[in-house]
Amino acid sequence: MRWRHPCKAQPRPDPSRDTAADRPIVRQNRMKQFDNNELSKRVDEVLFYVWDPIGVQPEPRARSEYESYVPKVRSLVEENDNIGPISAYLAEIVRNRMALSLNSKHCDHVAELLLEHKKAIKEGLA
Repeated sequence: MRWRHPCKAQPRPDPSRDTAADRPIVRQNRMKQFDNNELSKRVDEVLFYVWDPIGVQPEPRARSEYESYVPKVRSLVEENDNIGPISAYLAEIVRNRMALSLNSKHCDHVAELLLEHKKAIKEGLA
């Protein structure tokens, strides 16, 4: 049997016979399945670029500084629709693990931003 290129093996459709009934139905749905990988990426970016309690954001070599907090923060964002638990966890890190002075309003702002990212991903606007 002679080899045939895969693109040439398929017969070309006759454009004169094309009807809407012959085409498959493709539905555009703005709601997409919630994407945990996307949320993890967003959490990582918000922690580094917005939260950044030790001020390492300008240093490219410090990009992974807050990666160890991403799984727990992502979990809190997934499980909650209010800022309380997320902000409290961020404040605990700043106060107890980093021994820095706490700016609770900043932690609240970061928690709000994280919940907005979760909402955008759920609505397919991400």
